[in-house]
Amino acid sequence: MKINLLPEEYRPVPSLNFFRLLFLLTSSSLFFLFALFMVQQWYVLNSVKTNVKQINEQLEFYGQSYQNVKAVESMQIILRQKENEVKRLTDGFLPIEAVINESARLVPDRLWFNLFVVDEKNQVNIMGQSDRMTAIANLLMDIENSSLFAKAELQSITDQSEADTSKLYNFKLMYNVEKAGVANGQ
Repeated sequence: MKINLLPEEYRPVPSLNFFRLLFLLTSSSLFFLFALFMVQQWYVLNSVKTNVKQINEQLEFYGQSYQNVKAVESMQIILRQKENEVKRLTDGFLPIEAVINESARLVPDRLWFNLFVVDEKNQVNIMGQSDRMTAIANLLMDIENSSLFAKAELQSITDQSEADTSKLYNFKLMYNVEKAGVANGQ
């Protein structure tokens, strides 16, 4: 046994104190946990960097395709605009062939046209001749009954007799073309 003869204030303090030991353990465990957290954050940062790199590579790869798609979409918009413009222009267009065919189909025997004009207002003006008044009347009735034409109007009719034996009638006729009939292909 050792006897310490020094006064108490000069005596050495035991180096191991419970509170010091507790403080040392707590601070070292906090430092270790902080070091583990920093390592984990480093791995997360590296994984984020690789993900960003992959995304950038994909953007570069798909960027040209995206440009091509945008170009095709803009061309498609232009084509739709031009298609609408063509449709707008052709809606007012009158297919003359259908008008002529239907008019020719309605012409009765013993009647002929001298002048056949379709104007921009979709009106048909006809000057013609017939040796029978009934043929002109039948033409007017057939025009009125046609689904392609409407508002037939006899503007004038004159008697042009060459001799007493032959009668010849000159007539002038006007009627409208209905677009619904033209659209149905009649």
